[in-house]
Parts: sequence; C-alpha cells; structure tokens
Amino acid sequence: MKITKQYLKQLIIEELKEQGNKLTSSEYKKQQIKAASKTQSGVDDKERALLNQIESKLKKFAAKTNLAAGGRVTQLLKQLNAELDKVLK
Repeated sequence: MKITKQYLKQLIIEELKEQGNKLTSSEYKKQQIKAASKTQSGVDDKERALLNQIESKLKKFAAKTNLAAGGRVTQLLKQLNAELDKVLK
C-alpha cells in the first residue's frame, strides 16, 4: 500500500482530534463524580456540599484523635445518629 501525502495528513488530523478528546485523569475523576452524584435522588448540590464538608472535617478530626473517644464531638455524633434513626423509621 502506498502512503500518499493526503492519507498521511488525514491520519495526523484524526490522531490530533482523538488526543483533543482525551480527558486527563483529574478531569475523568471529576466527570465520574458528577455522573455518580446525578444518580443520588433527592440530594441537591447544596445538601451534597454540606455532607462533603462534614465528611471532610470528620476525617481530619479522626486523623488527629480517636473519633470514638473524642468527647463532645463523639457525643454529638451519637445524638445525631440516634435522631436520624428516629426520623428514618
């Protein structure tokens, strides 16, 4: 098969278009998180942001101290958990 100048140009253009459509790993991760969050029915963006903020702070707290023996924070978490059990029944 003879490779013509036009055929080679077409291959290069196609390859450049494909590279332009590729996502970086961080873009792909963001896209997947956004797609997954759309499947969570009943949770809007503000609620999701609040849940993420609380989760992040709890993780930081747990890294500093034992979450189960954290005093006031642990008491509040237990109270919240009990209240949610009541509401969700």
